[in-house]
Amino acid sequence: KRAAQASNQPDVYLGVCNGQGRASDVDSNKNVSVDLKWERDWGICGVSWFDGAYTGPGGKNSRHATDAYVKFMRGQWDVQAEWADGRMLGADRDGWYIQVCQVREDRNWTPYVKYEEFSSTGPGGAMKYDAIHGGVAWQLDKNNEVTIQLTEADMNGVDDFQFGVQWQAGF
Repeated sequence: KRAAQASNQPDVYLGVCNGQGRASDVDSNKNVSVDLKWERDWGICGVSWFDGAYTGPGGKNSRHATDAYVKFMRGQWDVQAEWADGRMLGADRDGWYIQVCQVREDRNWTPYVKYEEFSSTGPGGAMKYDAIHGGVAWQLDKNNEVTIQLTEADMNGVDDFQFGVQWQAGF
């Protein structure tokens, strides 16, 4: 979606959830989040903050994150970047990505390429991940989208090639 107009007032999203994802709530801990998004005439930018706890087999773990993103939309090209820093399951987690896609109003498919890096250090050791992804997203109709993606990844020095297909349905 293209930015409608520039605004100095952000859209504000507040969230409260149980923190266990799709699992049932095992305690009274709640996660809270605040997201601010600005639509500008050149694109969209935003910041997010998240704080809470996850209770798993190892007990209660705090988790928190800070995130910033920007999406430039010029003509047929969108360039999006995001940076995140946080802590989850006892590990420090940091990452970023940049993505370029070609958006055209006269077709229902969008090609893209994305590069990302992610690192984690904690009780389980260190992990470093970087990957380049390329794919195409097809908008089948207003409620259905299919994405095909190829990924060449390196995880802790081990090369990994992946192929994926995703179907998103909206109602």
